[in-house]
Amino acid sequence: LLVNWSPGQLALYRDIQSAPVLIPIPDAVASFGSITAMDWSAVVDKVAMDAGGGEVLMLDPANPLQLQPLNLHVLPGALEWSPTAPDLAFACDDRLVCVYRDGAKHLAMQAIGHTDVIRSLHWGPDGASLVSYAPNDPLRVWSVAQDDQVVTTRQIDNPTPLLSLAVDRAHHVVAAGDRHATVWVWTTDAAEAAPYTLANLDDARVTSLAFLSDGRLAAVYENRRVAVWTIGKEIPDKEIALENLQFSRVAGLSGDIRAAVPLSDKTLLVLSGDELRDARVPADTIPLDQWGLTAAPAASAAFVSYSDGSIRRRDLGAGTEGTTIFDAKTTSLCGTTPTTDNNGSKSLDVSADGKWLTATRSDSTLIVHNLADPAKPVCLALPAPDSKTVAFSPNSQRLAVLSATDRLSVFDL
Repeated sequence: LLVNWSPGQLALYRDIQSAPVLIPIPDAVASFGSITAMDWSAVVDKVAMDAGGGEVLMLDPANPLQLQPLNLHVLPGALEWSPTAPDLAFACDDRLVCVYRDGAKHLAMQAIGHTDVIRSLHWGPDGASLVSYAPNDPLRVWSVAQDDQVVTTRQIDNPTPLLSLAVDRAHHVVAAGDRHATVWVWTTDAAEAAPYTLANLDDARVTSLAFLSDGRLAAVYENRRVAVWTIGKEIPDKEIALENLQFSRVAGLSGDIRAAVPLSDKTLLVLSGDELRDARVPADTIPLDQWGLTAAPAASAAFVSYSDGSIRRRDLGAGTEGTTIFDAKTTSLCGTTPTTDNNGSKSLDVSADGKWLTATRSDSTLIVHNLADPAKPVCLALPAPDSKTVAFSPNSQRLAVLSATDRLSVFDL
């Protein structure tokens, strides 16, 4: 039992029948704020404290003067150690439940669901689950056991949400972008994720990532910049400042044009050659829909969605308007009727075998276009409208869709 004993002291009862050990509270605690919550772990013999100023502090009872901040920059408010493992659970970002493992060294879980500020949380006696409470919310019980369907995990050691993802299967590299302009990269020769950051930019969301054919990584920073990195280098090979990137998606292409990014001024930004020469490829009078861009199998080609409902295959090297794959104004597919609602197709993705092209609109239907036989699409019912994140399996036989309600669906084609 840990008790706030007297000003400047904690009383630690390792055995409730014996006298406590008095632990002096370091003066340095005051620089972080007032202690509002604390807990002691019998497993690791450490005290965790919420300093109220956006920090979790660790204290070793055997050496209390060596205060260790975790540098998480969160507002915990409630925290508790697991009774069976060196796992610390606390409220991070007010409405999220975070679990750090190995003595609070590694982020293991982030649970989303509360709509109000979390006031308390408590582990079950077996350490396999915990419950959290927030005013005006139902009690929420969370399992911390590993999902047996998860093959492996990649994680970063802070509770920042990851917003974008790219996988380079040829080189076994995984990249993810967060909400604070950092790209995290996992490689097979490093145990931890390596952060890639731009100078003087820490407040932009990384909204899209793509590996290029030469192994480099392209990133879009919302309404701010486009950058291309060589894995292992601290400085990007290319960096372009732009302000019209709110929903832009970068696509890695084959051929001389290595990457393309749709912009809201009716142009496509293209990066060409080893030196990543930047140029603009104009569209006609139809504005581009910024969610709709993916690489086509041919060199320097891409599928592009337009806000009039059409999807075109464009040779960006030639700069022509390309071939229309689908036109919502004239074509009826999957029970839809021709429309002129100026609503472009989203969620464009092409299967590895080049047979399938996905597209969604504002309804709950995912159209999987058959590029070999356009009259025979696959029509899939989605759990919610406005689903924008899709991905094919490497063998092109399965399709994963993340809905707007955070539900993941996997379809066999």
